[in-house]
Amino acid sequence: MRKLSLALSICFASILTVMVMGCGQETVTVPSVVSTIPTQGATNVAINTLVSATFNMPMKPSTFSTSTFSLTGPDGKQVAAAVTYSGLTATLTPAAPLAYSSQYRATIRNIVTNLGGVPMATSYAWSFTTITPPPVVVVTIPVNGAQNVPVSQVLNARFNEAMNPATISSATFLLTGPGGAEVAGTVTYSGVTATFTPASMLAYSSLYTATITSAASDLAGTPLATNYVWH
Repeated sequence: MRKLSLALSICFASILTVMVMGCGQETVTVPSVVSTIPTQGATNVAINTLVSATFNMPMKPSTFSTSTFSLTGPDGKQVAAAVTYSGLTATLTPAAPLAYSSQYRATIRNIVTNLGGVPMATSYAWSFTTITPPPVVVVTIPVNGAQNVPVSQVLNARFNEAMNPATISSATFLLTGPGGAEVAGTVTYSGVTATFTPASMLAYSSLYTATITSAASDLAGTPLATNYVWH
């Protein structure tokens, strides 16, 4: 009888040990941010960018709002925005373009939870810097609308800042003549001035259109806001 009691006690103890060990191996998966747009420390970010964060698991959409996913500007004030959630990604859409040459900080508070109600272990924050203001053309030769321009005219466009020479070429500085035909020529850049030298004389009594496309950018990589066109 005593042996039976001892055997039962050992068996119970073994079962209890297995149960405890099993419980000790149980883990709770905590949601976390796995990627962001823009990335941490990104520079030259477009001022109309959407800020987003992708998680490692589906999250509870109702826990996302401007109080749990926010963006603050260089003045420390929260940027007016709308926050949405779809799939694995939360997206913050600013109500207006961001400021140029400014650092912003995005924060997702650890109030957001997964579908099971488990929150992030800690809040997640990252920063990025927007692009510099776009360059502009300030002077052209000939000026827009000029009359009686010599048929040997060399065209110039002067910018308000230094440009990336690699972006000033025959692909970005164009001249078209009557009927929209493109004029052959050589494009050079020096200082803050781009020059287009036609390969041959222009036609008499004809309207020409010069264009510098928005693919031309400054040294910081910021392109013209739009194509610059003059006649």
